[in-house]
Amino acid sequence: GEIDFENVQLAEGAVMKENVKYTFKNVNSGLYLEVADGAAAAGTNVQQGAASQAEAKNTWQLKADSNGYYYIYSTLGDGKTYLLDLDYGKTDNGTNIGIYTNTNASAQLFKFSKNSDGSYVILTKNSKDRSCVEVGSAKTENGANIQQWEVNGHKCQSWIVEEVTEQTTQPPTEEAGKLIYGDVNCDESVDIADAVITKLYIINPSKYNLSK
Repeated sequence: GEIDFENVQLAEGAVMKENVKYTFKNVNSGLYLEVADGAAAAGTNVQQGAASQAEAKNTWQLKADSNGYYYIYSTLGDGKTYLLDLDYGKTDNGTNIGIYTNTNASAQLFKFSKNSDGSYVILTKNSKDRSCVEVGSAKTENGANIQQWEVNGHKCQSWIVEEVTEQTTQPPTEEAGKLIYGDVNCDESVDIADAVITKLYIINPSKYNLSK
């Protein structure tokens, strides 16, 4: 039969979760996609940065559009205002990537294409999936710029997508005998007492110690 080029699926888009927060770790540098200085303002640059933990500047939430594309929201501010944004929706190599308020434009739509090793290439809709989100010049230092470039298979274009788990307690150590996650008072059951202790710990960590 005839091939319908209008509806050719350009790249296979992975189905991503929308109800979790993600961090994106660059395969080449081991650093994370982050908003420069954690500044919640339209036009702030996006770069890579070292992260000891997930925080608002380097965590993102996805919202599906259609045909496998997603809006990538920064969790800065109220988490609903700033999106990963391709400058003026340009298709050129080297087009800068920052955050901006919602423009309802394809410059803010991205597709996650899964690699064989489980990492992802983040494709830009404006380039018709020909280009992607990368660390400029494959740099490995803190603060290196994030930009758009034609897909070429380099590791600086691949990202490890990690779900952020909201943890209040330290994971128990192996020598603790019987391990029950969430059992902070070590009575071998998870109940309201654990919740109370955890809450007190969050309010005043120096006074209340959680069991390791």
